[in-house]
Amino acid sequence: MNSNIIVNNTDLFVTGEIGYDFLAEDFIKQINSLPKGETINVHIYSGGGSLFDALAIYDFIKLKGIKFDAYLSGLCGSAATIISASAENTYIGANSSFFVHRAFFPYGVETEEQQASLDNINERLISIYQKLTGLSKPAIKKILDKGDNGYFMGSNEAIDLGFVHSTFKENQLAANFNFHKEYKPINNNMNKPEFNADEFKNGIVTDVINSIKDLFAKKEKEVSNEALEISVQNEVNNRVDDVVNTYEEKIKEVTTAKVDIENSLNAKITELETEIAGLKVIPIDVNNLVIDPSPTENKPKEVSVWDSVANQFDNFLK
Repeated sequence: MNSNIIVNNTDLFVTGEIGYDFLAEDFIKQINSLPKGETINVHIYSGGGSLFDALAIYDFIKLKGIKFDAYLSGLCGSAATIISASAENTYIGANSSFFVHRAFFPYGVETEEQQASLDNINERLISIYQKLTGLSKPAIKKILDKGDNGYFMGSNEAIDLGFVHSTFKENQLAANFNFHKEYKPINNNMNKPEFNADEFKNGIVTDVINSIKDLFAKKEKEVSNEALEISVQNEVNNRVDDVVNTYEEKIKEVTTAKVDIENSLNAKITELETEIAGLKVIPIDVNNLVIDPSPTENKPKEVSVWDSVANQFDNFLK
């Protein structure tokens, strides 16, 4: 693949579509090979391309602490703004445009997982733009809303919002660079291939699939933890149900015994009431009642004379 990256001393020129006209690998190799301790100038003319390539470049620059000045000419848009965001200072041509928008899948979103991946990517973009401009998250979202509708910023607006530091002056680089006099093209012995739509589509699909795989791996872990929590909760619920059922059975047994006792007592009371109702009451004249106060036990029975004669006569007859 021909790479649209040209190196001249400490100047790096990148043009065209990121991920097709040049790869993150090409950019990283070239900027990492430039002399250390000198001012590096990266000239960008690109409408964007692969966000993943741009993020790879951004993360590498921040990881290695490489400092460079970015010069934006014609158009710096979409993923190319991520590269410019990694610069120490950013300058834009007075007649150039700057364009930012939210990331999207070229073939649309079909699943919740794809939408979640896209939301995650856009949160990363917002974070990068916030760090660059110092603007609030809601402010960045409004700018992206306009970009989603096709709005291109002019150089002054890009400067006012903080995406770019200032415009570059004419002949600002003339002292140390003459593009027409000397340059070192990269891979200039290779012909640029014809655009292959299937290859381009497959590359995007591969990126999407990898993102979804990562998301599923995360979801699988979350589901595993959730399943464990559900299992523990079910076990607790089952044990609580067992205890409740046991107490309910005991309460039922006590209630039944109580009813039996009450029925038995009621039957006994009814039986006693019937017996009491059948007893005859003998009236007693208390006024004529004579009570011998002397004890009658061991007291000899008094026998009259006539009773004695009658007893003797009765014995004679026998």
